[in-house]
Amino acid sequence: MLGPGHRLDILVVGPESGDRVLKTLSFDQGHLVFPKDVLATMDVSGSPARALAPPGRLSRLPKFPSRRGPTRRFVFTSDFPRFEINNRVFDVQRAAAKPRLGTTETWVLLNRSREWHPFHIHQDDFRVVSVNGRRVRPNGDQDVVGLPPITAQGKPGRVVIRMPFQDYSGKFVFHCHILDHEDGGMMALVDARAR
Repeated sequence: MLGPGHRLDILVVGPESGDRVLKTLSFDQGHLVFPKDVLATMDVSGSPARALAPPGRLSRLPKFPSRRGPTRRFVFTSDFPRFEINNRVFDVQRAAAKPRLGTTETWVLLNRSREWHPFHIHQDDFRVVSVNGRRVRPNGDQDVVGLPPITAQGKPGRVVIRMPFQDYSGKFVFHCHILDHEDGGMMALVDARAR
C-alpha cells in the first residue's frame, strides 16, 4: 500500500507488443472510499530494445547511528476540522521532539482515528520496524508510512519506526501527508541539534 506522496521504484517488464495497464485498487480511507482507477498505460510497439541486466540487490542497508536516543510516542487523532498530534495542533514555536544528532531513536506512532494517516517526515528517512505488532522485513529507507486506523475493538493503529538523526541540524517537520489533515493541524516540529 502506498499513501499520498509515497515514492517507490519498480521495474516493469513489458510484453513484446501490446499494452499493460497499471491500476489502483479500491481503498477505504475510513472517511472516504476511493474507487479503482487507472494510473498509467504502457503501450509497447516497434523493434525490441537491447535486454537490460536485472538490477542488483542491496546486500545491506546503510548504517544508522549506533548510539540510541529515547523512544518517543506520537498519537494521531482527528475530529474534523481539527487534526492533532499528541493532543495539539501545529505550533511553529513548540518542538515536539528535540533529538540529538548522531543518534537513532525509536518512534511509536499511534493512530486513534477511524481513517488512515500517511506519516511523512522531512530531512531524514526512517525504517519501519513493525505495523500493528507485525514485524516488517527491512526493504529500504522511506519518508512515508501509512498509519492504520483504530480497530473496531478500539485498539489504535500502531507503527514503530527507527528514526536516525545524522546530518541535518535544525528545525523541520513531520505531518500527515493528506493536505486537509496537515492544514487542520496534524503537523509537528523537530529541532535536531548536536546537544
